[in-house]
Amino acid sequence: MENTDVISTNKFSGKSAHFSDYVILTLTMILWGGTWPVAKVLLDTIPPLTLGFIRYLIASIFLLPTLFFNKRNQSTYDESNKNRKSINRHDWFLFFMLGLTGIFIYGWLFLAGLRYTTASQGAIIAGVDPITITLFGHIMHGERLEVKWKYFGFLISFTGVFLIIGIQSFVNFNRNHFIGNLLILLAMFFWGLYSNLGKTVMKKFSALEVVTISSFFGMILFGLSATTERFWMLWDDIYNLTFIFSIAYISIISTYIGFILYFKSIDKIGPTRVSVFMNLVPVFGVLFSIIFIHEKIFPLFLVGLVLIIIGISLINYPVSPNTSKQEKGMDL
Repeated sequence: MENTDVISTNKFSGKSAHFSDYVILTLTMILWGGTWPVAKVLLDTIPPLTLGFIRYLIASIFLLPTLFFNKRNQSTYDESNKNRKSINRHDWFLFFMLGLTGIFIYGWLFLAGLRYTTASQGAIIAGVDPITITLFGHIMHGERLEVKWKYFGFLISFTGVFLIIGIQSFVNFNRNHFIGNLLILLAMFFWGLYSNLGKTVMKKFSALEVVTISSFFGMILFGLSATTERFWMLWDDIYNLTFIFSIAYISIISTYIGFILYFKSIDKIGPTRVSVFMNLVPVFGVLFSIIFIHEKIFPLFLVGLVLIIIGISLINYPVSPNTSKQEKGMDL
């Protein structure tokens, strides 16, 4: 579920969606759900900063040519792209901030947290990312939900997080899991910041440009930081087919292909309906963690997962225009 929510603000074509479009979108959620157990396995042999560098290095190798060929074929973008100005100094600063917050800091917290906690717990907690995006949308852009009762979705979702991080810690305390869960929760707040900063940048640039350039900056920051881990000294010990497949999965399949599929889904289905499908990521993340790496799931984890999904669904629940107008202009 990495560096893709930011594109949900793009306009979509308005074409009627077909069943195959929903199948592709569901497949994308499956790919992102699989990122959790795969990354967990990789973190047993490779430190977080180095893993982040390798991931975005490979992803950038695929994203940059894709951006280049799309720029040559302007018909793949909407008409507004033809009138866009060149990148100025302020734009580069914003791209750097996107790479810093949404790729590097978020990515490091995500991987560092996952190294301490289980993939299933991390996937459940990461399910609150639509909540943090909405929260920062309120702080940074003054965005409001259509009706006041939707704000109960925040309370319900974070109650689910509290069950996992707080209550479960007292039931079966594990210091490492507690620290890892907090790091992943903090990562989600940086993701919310990144996504809303991206809204500003995408007033001028396409989603593909934003994700590609921010990923490139994030890759550079990861690379500079990864030198402190001196991981190249252990390269011969982990270079095997399992390692190669896992790296290919999180960098090419999850990050690059996942982004392309999600971008197409936004175009065909629209951002509102696509956002609801994000609820499937923690579900598949937990499922794959149980099946492939045999993680143990406590009942409170499932209760927390259900509460998070209910909260997100409540926030995304469609309301009639009349109901929205009745509460328009009312503050919290």
